[in-house]
Amino acid sequence: MIREALQYMVDLGINKDPLVKVGDKTYSMMGLQPVKLSGPEPLEFNFLDSLVTYLLDGIDPLCNNGSRLIIQIKSPTKIALHTEVVGDFNERFNPVVCTALVNDFPYGRFIDPEEFIIMAQSRFVDTEDLAKIRQIVGNVKTEDVASFSDDGVSQQITAKTGVARVDKIVMPPRVRLAPYRTFVEVEQPESDFVFRAKKADMLPLFALFEADGGAWRIEAIKNIKVYLEEQLADTEGIVILG
Repeated sequence: MIREALQYMVDLGINKDPLVKVGDKTYSMMGLQPVKLSGPEPLEFNFLDSLVTYLLDGIDPLCNNGSRLIIQIKSPTKIALHTEVVGDFNERFNPVVCTALVNDFPYGRFIDPEEFIIMAQSRFVDTEDLAKIRQIVGNVKTEDVASFSDDGVSQQITAKTGVARVDKIVMPPRVRLAPYRTFVEVEQPESDFVFRAKKADMLPLFALFEADGGAWRIEAIKNIKVYLEEQLADTEGIVILG
């Protein structure tokens, strides 16, 4: 009973005034949690130009109150805008998140020629190597395949091209391609891919395997940084980290 009575008295005090001042900072008596500043939910953009417009137009007070802003390039498809630390508890707000719209190619998966051609045309920058593999894939039909060979490095498809004639189609083991995998405003980085095929019911299936160890990500981040530096060259108080 005594314990319950004491707890009741403590609860009365909390309900009456749960906030207390300790020095120049405000705390809650409910575990003395610091009362921090509240910020709005971050705006969500999909294009770098939207972020640039937001910063140049000074839509929010934080863009023109003299405080410094940080653009953090977190990945080739993700950027976050941060404020400098503010308030008694050194808080940092995140007013903007920018996420690129990307349709990834299904790397490492063997797919039929028709699907491969469609994805190659819609998800890659048109380059010389892309034209080569598109021609190879597009010229192979189910009824034309006579034989298929693979020495572990290069592959060869022998295709019927007439009544008594066959052509040997040699597939390049590596190709250099530039998929759309970062923001559309910047140059898409090229990287190496392993181009492979396998036979399935007389119909070769084709696949691309990434072969640059992820080095393209570094180049993409550099491209984003250069683009933002150029667009915001006359704007003070913005630090771009990539």
